[in-house]
Amino acid sequence: MSNIHQFPIYIEHTVRQLLGENIQRYALGGMVDADFIEAGGMVTTMAIGLSTRYWYDHKEIIDRFLESIIELNGKGFEEIGVKRIEQVYNEFQQLVDVVM
Repeated sequence: MSNIHQFPIYIEHTVRQLLGENIQRYALGGMVDADFIEAGGMVTTMAIGLSTRYWYDHKEIIDRFLESIIELNGKGFEEIGVKRIEQVYNEFQQLVDVVM
């Protein structure tokens, strides 16, 4: 993916799937929105989505993932950089495949 804005869009869609089919854009006060994700809310939004699967025997792998990205909390995508964003996105997708 060459366009950095594609990543927060894909993250938004994935989190909406984790939260349930009736979740719309701007859910939870705007935390499930690509613009919020790109501006520094990526870790928060991923944690919100993964929280729905936390108690289904996935606590350890979710904790490990969130611990590995916690330093990115509050940082915008431009600050993080495409390479790291792509890495986090791929790890997130792999984790979602496991917990779904």
